[in-house]
Amino acid sequence: MHPDDAPTPDLTWLDSAGSTQDELLARLDREGHRHGAAVATADQRAGRGRHSRVWSAAPGAALALSVYLRPESGGVPVSPAHLSWLSLVASATVAERLAARGVPTHVKWPNDVLATDGRKLCGVLATVALSSDGKGPGVVVGMGVNLDHRGAAPVDTATDLAEWIGADAVPAPRDLAVELRDAVVAAVDRFAAGV
Repeated sequence: MHPDDAPTPDLTWLDSAGSTQDELLARLDREGHRHGAAVATADQRAGRGRHSRVWSAAPGAALALSVYLRPESGGVPVSPAHLSWLSLVASATVAERLAARGVPTHVKWPNDVLATDGRKLCGVLATVALSSDGKGPGVVVGMGVNLDHRGAAPVDTATDLAEWIGADAVPAPRDLAVELRDAVVAAVDRFAAGV
């Protein structure tokens, strides 16, 4: 990947990755903890879900996106007590963006975006990320969005965007990564302004 190959400055697109969470945490350690920094791929090979469950998909079948969130309110980082809400804010935002594309969705507590038939479209996982810059902790929110498994979902309880809106209407993974990253950061900033 070339450094200028990312669609936005704080979103790094990788052709493949073990885990976008691990890649983002390493990037934050190297480059600093910037609110909204993100890493994405459509070929994640060592993804994890809740309780360290394996999350995998064929290359191109899903979008893996991890975003670092350390929102501020009035120039001050939000209280660590409010960080636990960021996973739900992200889940609700992803559900809203997918619904805007014609996929009927809802959020299942605490971290899944489901189609209205109850099958999973997206999982969301939040991990606290400590920094050494003295500005307090943040959260890395990882999202795995099922794009198009070509009729072979990994489990019966999963679905994908192609099933709901047609394969031709599924957005390019990079475009969806930018859309979701920007929407989640904006929603988290609105949340922080209200706490």
